Amino acid sequence: MRVMKTFLMSTAIISCVAVPAYAEDDTDKPFAIEEIMVTARMRGESLQKVPDSITAFSAADIQAAGIDNVQDFIDMVPNVIMRKTFRSGLTFITIRGITSGAQGWPPISYVVDGVKASSLDSINQGALLDIERLEILKGPQGALYGAGAIGGAINVITTKPTNDLEGKITASYGKGNDIALSGAVSGALVEDKLLFRVSGYFNDADGLVNTTDGEDIDFRNMKTIRGRLIFTPSDNLSFDLRAAFVDSKGGSVMQDKVASPALIDEFRTASAPGPVRRLGFLGREDREFVDISLKTDWDMGFATFTGVLAYQDLGQDLFGPVNFGKPPLPGGQTVFGSPLYGDAALPGQPIDEFQDLTDDYETWSADFRLTSNSDQRLRWIVGAEVLSRTSLVHLGAGHIVAPAPGNLVYLTNRYDDKKDEMWGIYGQISYDIVDNLELTVAARYDENKFSNGRVTDATANTPIQAIDPNGNLVDRLRAKNSKFQPKVQLAYSWSDDFMTYATYS
Repeated sequence: MRVMKTFLMSTAIISCVAVPAYAEDDTDKPFAIEEIMVTARMRGESLQKVPDSITAFSAADIQAAGIDNVQDFIDMVPNVIMRKTFRSGLTFITIRGITSGAQGWPPISYVVDGVKASSLDSINQGALLDIERLEILKGPQGALYGAGAIGGAINVITTKPTNDLEGKITASYGKGNDIALSGAVSGALVEDKLLFRVSGYFNDADGLVNTTDGEDIDFRNMKTIRGRLIFTPSDNLSFDLRAAFVDSKGGSVMQDKVASPALIDEFRTASAPGPVRRLGFLGREDREFVDISLKTDWDMGFATFTGVLAYQDLGQDLFGPVNFGKPPLPGGQTVFGSPLYGDAALPGQPIDEFQDLTDDYETWSADFRLTSNSDQRLRWIVGAEVLSRTSLVHLGAGHIVAPAPGNLVYLTNRYDDKKDEMWGIYGQISYDIVDNLELTVAARYDENKFSNGRVTDATANTPIQAIDPNGNLVDRLRAKNSKFQPKVQLAYSWSDDFMTYATYS
């Protein structure tokens, strides 16, 4: 990976609040910005005092802006772009021009309650349900968040359980028969000791994009349930157990094909009529996502020990067309270069072309750290993180051969068995040289090991040998890399609302 070095100088209010909150009564009180606490540097701090480029959304902001998913809040943040692909789950996020390719690791750390998303596909974890706060950090954050944060980091903090029994439910209906229901209930099983919160979301929609035959191509159905249990046996010890399950089904391979770049801005014209598909053959992707974590916080007096153990399992299966035409098509217009006969195909002739893609990711991770108290002149964090991810990726494509409804003949049928192991140690020291001048020094060392092997089928039992860089036939290809990532920062607060800071990372 190419080394990135950045130098930033800012002479503005560096804490950017998405939708500022005002004093309750503007007529009797002076203008004020509500203080928002963030955990961008892995400790609770006022947003206005953190010397990083941050956009934060409070629960009130999220509700006022109608934020339901990742795309909604990213569209509101400058220099951050989210691009959907032909898959319903795979998303690419770009921060300040830094992005990644398919099957790569995210260029940003997407963190939900201390648990990092382990792939590009697991960033989209369903609806943003029952969220207390969103934090978007722009610029390299590798010193604390690791190699996956070369572009920045996104923190998602969900709503905590409450002592009082409370609940809420919302419903909406929109164009395209878009029905959405969500709700949450929270309370105490044992007052002050054992608190729970359960939330759920349901969405069903026909979609807004049709093929030239009038078939809905961006349909979706999503069900999400999340639960959280906080056990506080004493004033200085707490256990936070989280679990989430997402089941989504939706249209995929929705892209249109235009004849030339000159038609890119034309829609529903004779030259650019819209998505063309064989009648009844639309792309579809089914996804299931499981996320379980246990967070422990132990106040030891001189510092707080935090441990986060997490398990994630993501399975997704896509089946759909591989070309953007409607058979019959001559060979020159097809992906595999052979004629497609559509519904007029005779036995043995191709009706259409298909793609069959499957991804299964299973990830275990652990993060342990000690964090000093925030109300002292010298503040520090030290920690260690490990992650293990296994995945089986299937790439299949070929012909649907007559007689109807057709038999699948694979021209490409590849299985990749991947194993990734990563660990890192990190630390940060912040020191108030004088009351308004803070020096921060942070560093992290990461070591990553990757291996990949092709196998004959989904059981991953029989390897297909490959040639390694030394010319030897091996069952698996292996790679290893490591990196030391430093950060030095000097920040001066001229007032509560104005800061100058310089960062090297």
